[in-house]
Amino acid sequence: PTVVGPYEVTRKIGEGGYGKIFLARRLARRVGRAIDDDEVVLKQVKLPTKKLEREMCLREVSIMKGAHHPCVLECTESFVDGGSVYIAMPHCTGGDLASLLRRHKKRGRRVPERVVLDWFAQIILGVEHLHSHDTLHRDLKSQNVFLRRDHLPVAGGAHRDEGAHASHHRGRSRVALGDFGIARELRFDDGGGGADAMARTFVGTPVFMAPEMFKRKPYDHKADVWAAGCVLYEMMQLSEPFRARTMGELTRLKPKPLPSEYGADLRDLCARMLAKNPDDRPTAREVI
Repeated sequence: PTVVGPYEVTRKIGEGGYGKIFLARRLARRVGRAIDDDEVVLKQVKLPTKKLEREMCLREVSIMKGAHHPCVLECTESFVDGGSVYIAMPHCTGGDLASLLRRHKKRGRRVPERVVLDWFAQIILGVEHLHSHDTLHRDLKSQNVFLRRDHLPVAGGAHRDEGAHASHHRGRSRVALGDFGIARELRFDDGGGGADAMARTFVGTPVFMAPEMFKRKPYDHKADVWAAGCVLYEMMQLSEPFRARTMGELTRLKPKPLPSEYGADLRDLCARMLAKNPDDRPTAREVI
């Protein structure tokens, strides 16, 4: 095993545009051996040499350290080692929501409405918490919603990860927002207030990207509301509402009607969150 800072790395579990992700255990301070049986996720992000890019890279750390909310994945520790910043966070052994929804789709089993409501409530509470601190997530998607397996039950008796249908048999399933690699604080230096700030950089995942971002126009918290609406839609339909490559496609596309087994109020809320005009979307607080 490789030792990085105060951690013993056990294995690599992922790699993406923002860095590598490992499982690790914290070492004892004196005897140099792993003492914590609970594995953590250790995210390695190489620090850019340019000052501005370096500051942007470190933003994720400051946002996660300041999260302090049960529905936002917190940063438990961070340190710089060998030209990289390492971010330690809890290991959500239930995996991500996207993987769980894919398994449900493969088995032809929809997620019960009570579970959709439970998970979505936690997602939107996490979003509202970020917004209340003048922060956008900017890459909200089902792949960045993580489930804690200690609250995730067994479904069908064969696999531990299929637990949506029985999610209330062993307590409430906990979910948390993660991956803040492109999160951005919205603050005016002239005293205008974060609530009126409009971001002007264009990042995110195309499938969940709001129309105003596609148009390369300034955007605000409503872009996260759109993305949260996409996640809500995906939980009910087991597929994304839009797969557009251009703004023209996004303007023309209409999502497939949601299954009638879900309540009209929930389907209507999802439709309002997916309004093409951001002025027609509710805020996260209004959704709550």
